[in-house]
Amino acid sequence: MKSKSAIRFGEVLFKLSSIFGILCAALRLGYPAMAASPPGDVVGKVTVGYQGWFACVGDGAPIDSWWHYSGTFAPPTPTSLSNSIHCWPDMRQFSGGYQTAYSNFSNGQPATLFSSYDQQTVNTHFRWMAENGIDTAALQRFDPFGSEGPVRNLISTKVMNAAQTYGVKFYIMYDCSGWPSNTFVSDIEYDWTNVILNTLHLTNSPAYAMQNGKPVVCIWGFGFNDANKPWPTNVCVQVINYFKSQGCYVIGGVRLPTGFFDRLQRLQHALALDGGQDWRRQRFRLVSSQCERGGRGLLQQPRH
Repeated sequence: MKSKSAIRFGEVLFKLSSIFGILCAALRLGYPAMAASPPGDVVGKVTVGYQGWFACVGDGAPIDSWWHYSGTFAPPTPTSLSNSIHCWPDMRQFSGGYQTAYSNFSNGQPATLFSSYDQQTVNTHFRWMAENGIDTAALQRFDPFGSEGPVRNLISTKVMNAAQTYGVKFYIMYDCSGWPSNTFVSDIEYDWTNVILNTLHLTNSPAYAMQNGKPVVCIWGFGFNDANKPWPTNVCVQVINYFKSQGCYVIGGVRLPTGFFDRLQRLQHALALDGGQDWRRQRFRLVSSQCERGGRGLLQQPRH
């Protein structure tokens, strides 16, 4: 026979689960369950993230530094580069590279690095994607209103050109890390309308990814609520709804919720999304379960 304390504990758990169910149902109001999306440029396809954020002094990029290598103007050395990249890129299939301050390799070849600003670099990457069964590239876009803006705009066009050449699809993935909180919403709306659509014309490209007849866009960094991504639920929902009002298929790059109230807070903006994406492979099963319950798609996306 069960003890009275065990029975009471069971009753408490039952009541809590009932309350959680009611709250979830309330949060779902306005977001009816959707049928699974048919295969398109992202659903049922293999996608990689493409940062395109390496530059070298002398490559002609406006940023004019060893961007995301050593971050310096002087060529990278073993000391300045040690915490920036974890393995040396295989340069044999690039038509050119930029000399570092490393000594030559043991085979006598110079220690050069590639620049994402060179069209031949981007072409090589997209050719590799096409040759190895990669269907789509999510081009990451950090705050374009800072010093990185001009080079990111130019690399976006190079990505479009390479995608068209090699038959790989691409779409914009905004990374909202470090974006000024007081201008984030107006900035991202302005950038999409006035830069992506009306200046770069990326979505006019036949290579721009479409899903359910809509241009794809991803916003990465919602649901963290830390100092680098301080976005409350109402801001997340506002941005998601803006892109949906523009006729976009909206993917959310999110972290997994932890704890009862954390799950409740994030459920509302998660239900507004068309698809969910999380980079942490070890969490794939849990993310899949959560997305399926909401009737939304799941996109598992490794870094490139």
